[in-house]
Amino acid sequence: MRQRQTPRGRVEGHGAIPLTTEPVRQARAARISRAARAAIAACCTVAVASCSDTGGASAPVPGSLPTDGPLFATSGVGGSGLYPPDRGRWVGTFGGNILCTRDGTQVTLRKVTWRASVPPERLEVFVRTVKPTEGRRHADTHTPIGSALGSPPEFDEPYVTSKVGGSFTRRVSGVEITRRCGTRNVERAGFRELLFTLHTDSGGARVNGASIIYTADDQDYVLPLTWEMVACGREIDRSTCPR
Repeated sequence: MRQRQTPRGRVEGHGAIPLTTEPVRQARAARISRAARAAIAACCTVAVASCSDTGGASAPVPGSLPTDGPLFATSGVGGSGLYPPDRGRWVGTFGGNILCTRDGTQVTLRKVTWRASVPPERLEVFVRTVKPTEGRRHADTHTPIGSALGSPPEFDEPYVTSKVGGSFTRRVSGVEITRRCGTRNVERAGFRELLFTLHTDSGGARVNGASIIYTADDQDYVLPLTWEMVACGREIDRSTCPR
């Protein structure tokens, strides 16, 4: 997988694509345009499956918890996708969710839920930690992930040619976020990033969004993530994956 560094410092895979509703001539990773956001919002209104980060029984999308807590994620609104490296089963990892707190309040993660209109065979949630010393010394492998082929922690699938550094944990519950938002160079400051790893076959997968349930000052909150993640395949419409 050939990688490039975007202006925002994200590592993007060669097979990455923007999510748009119009055909694109080139496969490249980018945030979608404003014109495509309304169409993506419409796509999200279809019936979806909801699951927890443990991959167990379906769970309702959190709607009763307040959303005005201190936790913030940098993914924004829109989406990104990956073309499969070949036919058959494959794995893609989506990130860009750099976690920070708006006012420096300590936040403790509790759970991550997700919803999908085309569910993957399996979805794993990781928290990736990059220490300040790692980001300074290994800027090529320790930048935030936009999307990348392969899976943590090794990214050693046969179709992966570039590594992603840092430490990874599947144990989301109990992870503490203390970094205050506003750091310009997250690689030098160190960061924690929420990753979603989609395992799928030639049919592909479409995850429409996720929610982070967390605690701050003894109060539970939820942070909705509206970033879509698409593993292209035969079950994904051609307007999203035109190739």
